[in-house]
Amino acid sequence: MKFKNISVCQIIGSLAYSRQSGEFIFNHKNGEIRAWLDFGNVFSIRTNTLSNYEALKVSAWVFEGDIKQQNSNFPVKSMEYDAEAEKFLLEEASNIDNITFFENATIQKTSKMLNGASVFYQQVEKINNAHPNGFIYTDIRKEFGFSEMLRAIAYGTFVGSYLVDYKQTIGATLKKFQDAMASEIKTFYGQGLASSFGTVVEKELQDYYSKVTLDQTLLGTDPFRVWFDSIENEGKKIGKSGLFEKWVSKIKSKFSLKEIVYLESL
Repeated sequence: MKFKNISVCQIIGSLAYSRQSGEFIFNHKNGEIRAWLDFGNVFSIRTNTLSNYEALKVSAWVFEGDIKQQNSNFPVKSMEYDAEAEKFLLEEASNIDNITFFENATIQKTSKMLNGASVFYQQVEKINNAHPNGFIYTDIRKEFGFSEMLRAIAYGTFVGSYLVDYKQTIGATLKKFQDAMASEIKTFYGQGLASSFGTVVEKELQDYYSKVTLDQTLLGTDPFRVWFDSIENEGKKIGKSGLFEKWVSKIKSKFSLKEIVYLESL
């Protein structure tokens, strides 16, 4: 299964929150990362040449690849993942302000509380008190406006106190895009073809999700890429000779700048 626009460390945090067990293998363009969890407890992270903290540093900056789960023998527990994620964000993540992986996501609070001894605890509590039902990072950035808050949010996602979710941003925009496309098809060709368009898109999504064995939130924006591709491919079959492109242009002219950014992020 492919993932995109979500860090391997954020995926590990989601796995920890949902108390997953097993070996999780992440293949990316520069190699392979393996993580072992037992009921959400991270035993070890390894690459071909690195272990634990050094492997965590690599994992934090991998935002695209493939993930699979398999049962395997567990290595001896050899890392304190939460503490080492904190160390990384305090000491190593000097360029975190340049990372845009929060830009198009809603950050959802989970039931997993941070350790009260964490240096990020007070900052996360401040955010949670202000936004108990989750938040979009760009809104928080305007509100708090400094990199320490970004590090606190990143830490929350790395350890499973926050989940990275695109349903309320990209997902809602894609639903609006699909409905608008169906409306254009109906105007030109009638309700029958518009309904057929929707049926084909939904069938392709069902086929995709039938093969997904992990929670959708672990895959970042990739499920929404599949959705967008389905809309585009079926729309082009109907709107030939440049008609589809005209529909897209018309639809986007009515979208907000933020919604256009969501679509273009796919």
